[in-house]
Amino acid sequence: MTYTVEKGVPLPQPKGRGISRDAHYPFKQMAHGDSFAISVPADATKDQIAKIVSNVRSAAGTWRYRNDPENKCGFAVRAVTHPDSGKAYEVRVWKTAYNPPPARSAKRVGSNNDDMFSA
Repeated sequence: MTYTVEKGVPLPQPKGRGISRDAHYPFKQMAHGDSFAISVPADATKDQIAKIVSNVRSAAGTWRYRNDPENKCGFAVRAVTHPDSGKAYEVRVWKTAYNPPPARSAKRVGSNNDDMFSA
């Protein structure tokens, strides 16, 4: 079998998974305190809403990992419920300032024998 080498053939645009998830959500355009909403179908089940929340959290974490090496931002993702019916009607995403957890002390908690390790 013989193959012909061709020059100048343009590469087609990617389809489906070729588009990054960042393009679906406006993380880059957001400032701290900004939010956006994803509407939820009226007949969505709890599992479907949880799947939307999970997908958005994953996309936000991936964006943060790739674009925020200094850990200056975070994202909060919540299913917002209607006050009258209690049914979720949107999933909202907020960009927040990242607050790392406080450093843990090396002191042993609950030890009554303080000189246990002294010589």
